[in-house]
Amino acid sequence: MDITPGIVQDICSQCQKKGFIVSQQLASFYAKTLLIQEQRDTEGAVELGQAQVQNVVATAVSRLTQSDSASLETFKMQAAVLSQQQDAVNQQRTEMVQHRAKSQQLLTEVCNRGGNHAKVFGDMVLYILHETGLYNASNKELVQKETMTALESVIPRQSIESFVAQSDVEKMKQLDELWKIVWGIRIFNRETHKGGAGIQDVPGEIAAMVSASQTTINQQLENMQAIVNDYFACLTTNVLAGVSPGEQQRINEEYMNRLQYVQFLKKTARAVEEVATQMVTARPAYDALLAEIKHMVTSSTSVPKSTVYPKFIDVGERWESFKKVHTEMKRHKRTLEVLLGYQQSYTQVLKQGTVDEATKLAAEQEKPKPDQVALEQEVNSRPSSGCMYTPVLPKSATVEFEGFCIVSVMKHRMMKPVMPEVGYIRYQGKIYGFADENAMRAFTETPQAFVDGAIRNQALADISMIHLLNLGGELPTELYFEGTRQQAMAAEETRKVDSDTQTGQIDPYKDYKYQWNEWELRRLALKLADLRNKRTHSCQTHLSHFKRDNDTQTYPKKQTGSQTLVEKSTQGKHKARYIAGLRGDPDSKVKVVSVEFDE
Repeated sequence: MDITPGIVQDICSQCQKKGFIVSQQLASFYAKTLLIQEQRDTEGAVELGQAQVQNVVATAVSRLTQSDSASLETFKMQAAVLSQQQDAVNQQRTEMVQHRAKSQQLLTEVCNRGGNHAKVFGDMVLYILHETGLYNASNKELVQKETMTALESVIPRQSIESFVAQSDVEKMKQLDELWKIVWGIRIFNRETHKGGAGIQDVPGEIAAMVSASQTTINQQLENMQAIVNDYFACLTTNVLAGVSPGEQQRINEEYMNRLQYVQFLKKTARAVEEVATQMVTARPAYDALLAEIKHMVTSSTSVPKSTVYPKFIDVGERWESFKKVHTEMKRHKRTLEVLLGYQQSYTQVLKQGTVDEATKLAAEQEKPKPDQVALEQEVNSRPSSGCMYTPVLPKSATVEFEGFCIVSVMKHRMMKPVMPEVGYIRYQGKIYGFADENAMRAFTETPQAFVDGAIRNQALADISMIHLLNLGGELPTELYFEGTRQQAMAAEETRKVDSDTQTGQIDPYKDYKYQWNEWELRRLALKLADLRNKRTHSCQTHLSHFKRDNDTQTYPKKQTGSQTLVEKSTQGKHKARYIAGLRGDPDSKVKVVSVEFDE
């Protein structure tokens, strides 16, 4: 059994005792990152001993309860952004599964509907509303009216009889075309200002989000990149020589925090730019298609269906592609919003005077230009190393470790960006960059040591560097006690062979009240039929409907006499006592009065 929930609960509870509120998401992310050096099986699971589990909990609690820590804020930023992106993907996948399940259910209802043509038409409208995403629109009545009008223009109500007579396969095929045609007609009506209730301006919203996001990202990048350059100048010059080691470590942690912030900004900027590029290509083609349909409709009183219907289908499909881009852009916008929350989440230690001095020293230093020809001859002369020198980064290629020099990280614990002037090394099909010539030479001598040691080397003592170098894919998926993983796998294998039990995701659209037994279905049918017989008729209201003892029912007294041979009631007398003389004349006397009543 996966023990990750138990470890997370222990971390959160111990942090809470110390006065820190830690989310389960952050605790799980941190615990798995701590175990990145452990050996994993083929499915990414890790087995731990009891002592290891206690060590993970203690280390996580000690680290997550620090105050004003730049390194911890870096990790929180990584956990928030990466978790948000994964949650968005999971949510999109769940919504897609639920949408398909509902579509299949509505398709089945349309196909199984009998001779009631009005109900068949209504079911077709509901199916189209679901496929177009307007099933729960705010102005539902108007949306349904326009959808019914568009559907009736494609398949009149008189033609429903021929539709019902078709096989289920033909019905499903025709329905798939019908909703796209109707959707295209409604979108065309919206663009020509003749309808389109409930349809949002998806391309316009995408353009607005792209513009706002790009403006924010450009401003943030301009400011943060300058701050990163200031930190880099301080760490690569001698201005921190008189500073204590603790303060130097703090400045280095602040530098990595700003690096991570800039790195996330650049990734988001590239994603937003891809969205903008897609719209630049797709929007003109969409507008041209609408103009073509408008010309076809206005130039002739009768347009063949075989000519115009494919155009409407194309319009609907292009609009659906816009909706997918819209969803993707909303995800990028949400990532940017989460990232902006970590713009300044700690107290900066680096002083402006130190920055000015470091900037002056960095400007005075002369950077020698690397001799790429000599480097190429030196690297390529040793083919046994498996390294191949390339002076220019190939097109559409990416540099490993997010564009940082892994040699500087492992030898000096310093995040130095790659210098394009030095060139690149191709090793085992991947491209590596370096901060200087010496780093490249060190890599070519033992390349595999740097590649394998990127995670396991002690230089990565600060686990926030793992995600900064894009090594997060190495995280374990599940955690087990020693010896229990093989038992769990054996039990799972047994279940798969013997009973074919579903071990994957159980989707929430499952109907757990479904009855497959015929006799149970008959019993429920008799129960419902009997319930219908209990319906009231004379004074039926919302309160009395389907009730036997409703609110208006009374029970009057019986009119017959009693069996006592005495013509009067046998009920005993009621006695009452009260105090008189409490009010009125001041001279009145107070007395107790007793009264008897027959009934």
